[in-house]
Amino acid sequence: MSDTIFYKGVLKRGKDPLAVFEKITKGIGKRGPSKNWTYTIDEEQSSLLIDFQDDKSETFFLQFKEKGEFDDCCKVAFPLEGELFEDGKSEFKALLDALYKARTSFRSIEVTDDFGLAESYWDSKRFKFHFRDLTAEEDERVRRLYAQGSTTPEQLLRSIMAEDMEMPVEELRDYVNINTNYTQEWLSPVHLTLDAYLYETAEFRNEGRLCEIPDWNYYNLGNVYFSEFAFIEGLSWVFLDGTGQDTAISLEKKRAFSQKDAQVGLLFREKFAPVFIAETDPLEKCILAYRYFVSIYGGLGFRFVGRTKNRKMVMEKILEEYGEEKGTIYLTCYCTTERYVFHNYNPETKKQYSDCLIKNMTDRYGEDFFSEYLAFKRKYENDSKFRRETEYVADRKLKYIDDSLVL
Repeated sequence: MSDTIFYKGVLKRGKDPLAVFEKITKGIGKRGPSKNWTYTIDEEQSSLLIDFQDDKSETFFLQFKEKGEFDDCCKVAFPLEGELFEDGKSEFKALLDALYKARTSFRSIEVTDDFGLAESYWDSKRFKFHFRDLTAEEDERVRRLYAQGSTTPEQLLRSIMAEDMEMPVEELRDYVNINTNYTQEWLSPVHLTLDAYLYETAEFRNEGRLCEIPDWNYYNLGNVYFSEFAFIEGLSWVFLDGTGQDTAISLEKKRAFSQKDAQVGLLFREKFAPVFIAETDPLEKCILAYRYFVSIYGGLGFRFVGRTKNRKMVMEKILEEYGEEKGTIYLTCYCTTERYVFHNYNPETKKQYSDCLIKNMTDRYGEDFFSEYLAFKRKYENDSKFRRETEYVADRKLKYIDDSLVL
């Protein structure tokens, strides 16, 4: 089957045509589907010819005009289906791959063909995951929640997460899981919601549930962390009610910290945002928002497994282990120390508070208690979840803080 490939665009200002040709031809004639191809670079004419050596296809010709423009086509007789169209065997894809390697040298480039294969293949190289359609079940869910009053994308996505978390929407709005990555007060409210949602209901690839991944892996700057950040940051862009990052959908390129959030930004700008901006029907906007949600959720490697019920915090387990009264005293002594000593960077006041704590704990509860408390402290102070919980409580002075212990 023959196909015609069309290619046009403009070279970036200052780019050397010969350097571009070298990028395109770097892998030609060495191995794989292009091993029989030959090419000729004409420096004087600033042109490149590729001969496919099959006696059926036309010669590929690329020449830049005075201002770097090019606009040409080439009829090829490559297999477009079956085993020879698989990656690693397809001459059609090999030619597109060769052009793709030089894509950053062009101010613009467009590659199409008679059957839409070229555009689809280039899309697959640029987008690591796609803006997918909803399943019938997902579509029904959106329509049900919309009919129940969730008529904005923000309301709709919160209702979906609340259902998955098995809690009222009002409770989810202010819900924070202390053991997650994103508990800083300066973050937007939806960051905390999305983080708690992921942590409690999702598993990541073959590494298991997020809430069960060991801390050394969960907090390491690798796949888990970058995927989680990309999901939370990317979703915050569609909460336009003051709880997310923006109050309007923008096509402006977002700053990326990893390939993960760069891919989310690409999907947002080129696949989701233009369609969302043009859409006027409120229900369709909600459908688009959920399509964006599930697209980046699955594309980043997350899978919904449901919320684990009755998962207790370390502080709750301490109250059970030591009893409500003694456990509360232990936690009060530890969290007060956390607030006034562990997080105190003034050497003078740090020592002052430390001395007061030791004296007041000993005077109030006795020396035997203080020895028991030190044993408790040694047992739990290296538990990372316990440290996160106590830091969160101490920083915000939520509970277990007794100022009289440092006076």
